[in-house]
Parts: sequence; C-alpha cells; structure tokens
Amino acid sequence: MKIVACYKNTPDFESLRLQPGEEPDVSAAPLAIGQYDLNAVEAAMQLAQLAPGSEVIALTAAGAAADSTKQRKAILSRGPDRLVVVKDEAFDGADSFVTASALAAAIERIGGVDLVLFGEGSADMYAQQVGCMVGALLGWRELNSVSELGLDGGALTVRRELADRSETYRLSLPAVISVTSSINRPRIPSMKDILGAGKKGVEVIDCAGLAADSRVETLGLRAPEAAERKGRVFQSVTDEAIEALALEIRRQM
Repeated sequence: MKIVACYKNTPDFESLRLQPGEEPDVSAAPLAIGQYDLNAVEAAMQLAQLAPGSEVIALTAAGAAADSTKQRKAILSRGPDRLVVVKDEAFDGADSFVTASALAAAIERIGGVDLVLFGEGSADMYAQQVGCMVGALLGWRELNSVSELGLDGGALTVRRELADRSETYRLSLPAVISVTSSINRPRIPSMKDILGAGKKGVEVIDCAGLAADSRVETLGLRAPEAAERKGRVFQSVTDEAIEALALEIRRQM
C-alpha cells in the first residue's frame, strides 16, 4: 500500500506581528509543520502498520521551506519513508487551488498511490479546501472530517462524526481523506528518529516540470481591524437579562 501524507510548513504564530496596514509580518517567524498535518502523518503511519510492506511518502508544496534541512528532518522523523517536495517561491502565498493543482500533479507523478491523507485544514489559513480539491482533480473518492480509519481487506473503513449523526463508510481505493485533530495523538520523535531522518530520501521537484494549474494568484492578505471591547457585563440571571444578552449576541453576528 502506498500512502501519501500531505503537509504544510507554516509560520509560528507566536512570532507574528501586524504591519501598519493590518498585513501580517511573517519575516521573523520561524517555520513549523502545521499541527493538523501532524495528525495526517500519524494516521498514515498507523495505517501502514496494518498493511505490512506499505510505503508512506510525505508530500508538500513549498517555497522558502523547500531547502530547509531542519524542516525535512522535522517531517521525516515522524515516520515517513521518504519526502517529495514541489518547489516554487509562489507557494509561500499561493491560493488553495494552486497548491491543490501542484499536489495532484505530484501525486500522479509519484504513481501507484492508494491513499492521500490531509489534516482538517492548514494551520495558517484553515480554508479546509485543499484535500477536497485534490480529490476532485484526481477524480478519486474524497471524504473530510474523518475521525477514524481502518482497513478491511483491500478497502478503507472510515468513520466521521457530524453535528447530528455518525457516518461509517467502506471505500475502495484510491481515495483522498482529510482527518480531524481528534483522530490520534501525533508521536514525538526520539533522538534516534531525528538522526535517522537525515538518511531518508528527499526528492525536490521544480513546479515548472509539473502540469499544475497556476491561474489563481493571491494578491493580498489582511487581518481584521482591531476593535475595542465594549466591556458590557450581564450579571443578572433574570429572563429580561438573558433576553437582553441574546439580543446583543444577535446584533454582533
């Protein structure tokens, strides 16, 4: 079984600052693997244990992080057998569709992939679109909000919890799955894992060599304008106070 776990390197939000025009300044923020993506990598490793002989491939589309030895070790120390990086500086501010197009093209280039896993959303934009788009571009079965994965013969068993019900599916492969953060607890690499990561294979693909769609371009990104808190406190538990609180909440929506 060949499993691809997709991930994204995102800025450390503790180091973000806002410029005067409300544009986030990420120049001094170190890169880290998106927290939700770690769930996808861990899910891939757990599935691989259920199918001996499986290969797990980490895949990303990156700009500045593409050549970072530290970031390569950070993902490979989590267990994947090798890493494939689609490199282009445009990915540092790319739209979801551009990223999805590059990843789908890379998956086709890898060949023989049975399953592609994503986290529920990226740690920076959290658009929750890339996994769905990759499934559509590949023409494969796709499910998101998945909280449990298993194998049943040559098929994938999937469970997801929705607001009003729990759904269970049995999917034939290939498929694209986006998992929730509740599906597992990502492993913490040991020193042995980190040292071993430096010996694993890394393939860097120039985006120009892929048949990826790049028609969409992100022109700008702005944070919401800061608003002063009104400081209103509702202390009473009378029906009138509760109604006033509900009315105020509706006004703010």
